[in-house]
Amino acid sequence: MEPTLKCLRFDEVIQETGLSRSTINRHRVSGAFPEPLRVGGVLLWRQADLVEWLDNLSGQTGEVAHD
Repeated sequence: MEPTLKCLRFDEVIQETGLSRSTINRHRVSGAFPEPLRVGGVLLWRQADLVEWLDNLSGQTGEVAHD
């Protein structure tokens, strides 16, 4: 059986990541955040993409991003 594709809305992404809407948008524009799917004008993120992104962040402790 194939795993179910779980998608999260913007508010759920904010809750899961602890980031603000503006921070997520800033990271999206810079290419540093997973791209969402657009379904009927609604942005949806694959939960698996967010988990992978968060896992990659945890491996970068001590590094500081500079704009």
